[in-house]
Amino acid sequence: MEVAEREEPRGALDGIHVLDVAEPFGAYVSRILGDLGADVIKIEPPGGDPGRQMVPLLPVGAEQLSLPFVHANLNKRSIVLDVHQPQDQERFRVLARQADVVVSTEGVAAWATRGVDLKRLSTDFPRLIWTSLTPFGLSGPYSAYVGNNIVAEAMGGLMYIQGDDTRPPCVSPYEQGMHLASLHAAFGTLSALWERRVSGCGQVVEVSAQEVLAQIYYVLVRYSYGKDILRRTGARNPQPANGYYRCQDGHVFLSLFQPHQWDRLVDLMQDPLLMAPAFRERAYQYAHADLVEEHLQQYAERFDRWT
Repeated sequence: MEVAEREEPRGALDGIHVLDVAEPFGAYVSRILGDLGADVIKIEPPGGDPGRQMVPLLPVGAEQLSLPFVHANLNKRSIVLDVHQPQDQERFRVLARQADVVVSTEGVAAWATRGVDLKRLSTDFPRLIWTSLTPFGLSGPYSAYVGNNIVAEAMGGLMYIQGDDTRPPCVSPYEQGMHLASLHAAFGTLSALWERRVSGCGQVVEVSAQEVLAQIYYVLVRYSYGKDILRRTGARNPQPANGYYRCQDGHVFLSLFQPHQWDRLVDLMQDPLLMAPAFRERAYQYAHADLVEEHLQQYAERFDRWT
């Protein structure tokens, strides 16, 4: 009996060729494109990408394997080029002419020294999509500044509303700011690829991590429209049924914003106080947030996390 081999389904980006010359904080962009089926070549400097040394490290035989590096670089293959050397700069330009997308985390000046003028990209590489993810964009007063996740979160305002209200601001865990900016860069790249199907022309996709993070929680939007100044809420939760609650072996997270979600919760709890019709109104819940939180906390403490 013969067993037919099952053909793997084609990805959405099957046939698309991507060059990844991003620093570790931007490597996740091409990981997303690779997950969608693109052929991604990661260009590493001599000695290997610095991301290979990022902790935590997993011992594998005599080597140490960086888990963040693996997470950001699945579905890629790798070559070594020293883009600071003229010979390898020419090799890069040859590869770029054959590619559909380049993902970079460096600015205009850095690429100009390598013979790539981002302002003349449409002339030199007419079909190429150049995706630039940098802390502060390719232009503007901060464009030459260096940065990383904590800098982008601080300058973008995200840290302003995170953490205990009696202590300094708190950065998000696991580089979440740059991961979110990477998602925006991937979405922009997909839009540019779609537009190229009509125009036949590539373009520069410019993503500033600061700009991405500045709109989180609508800090700037709410100030622009209503002059609202958001503050860190810290340990106190002003929006009941939305937060972390202690249970017998840790914490659980609830996020209930719709009336039907509240109805199901109070039906499960069978709490006479919270079953009162008045508590179904969001404004009434806010006005009595401390009382709602107290009853939710008492209920959560009866169970373990997986009950």
